[in-house]
Amino acid sequence: YVPKFFGTQLLPTLQETRSVLSAIEPCFDEIADGAVSFYPNAENVCDAIVERYSTDHTLVVKFMQDPLDESDLLYDLLQQNVTAQCTMKQLTGSHGVPAMQDIFLKGRIPILEETIPNVLLQAREPARNLILRPVNE
Repeated sequence: YVPKFFGTQLLPTLQETRSVLSAIEPCFDEIADGAVSFYPNAENVCDAIVERYSTDHTLVVKFMQDPLDESDLLYDLLQQNVTAQCTMKQLTGSHGVPAMQDIFLKGRIPILEETIPNVLLQAREPARNLILRPVNE
C-alpha cells in the first residue's frame, strides 16, 4: 500500500526540486571553478533597466523582512526610465513568501491526518494563521 499523497504531493515536489537543482547546478560549477562574479554584472543590469526596459506598467514588491531586498534600487532605476510607469508595494515577510505553500490545509498529507494526535490537529488553524499571515496580506 502506497499512500495517495506520495503520487499527488511528494513525487511532484521531488520532481520540481530536481528541476530547480539542475537549473542552478551550472552556477555551483562556476563557483567551484573560482568564479566570484557573474555576467552580466550588477552595473550592466542597472544600465539595461534604465536604457532598455520597455514595459508600460510595473509593480515592484518590497518585503520588510528581507535583507537581500533591492526593491528600492530597482524602483529608482525604473523611475529613470521615462517609458515605464512604476508602483511599489511593501509587504511583510521575505521574498520567499509568495512561493510559500500552505502545508496546513486539511487533508494535504492524509497519512498525517490519521497519525497526529487530535490535540495537535486542533492547533492547525492557529499555526496556519501565524505562519501564513504575510501571504494573506
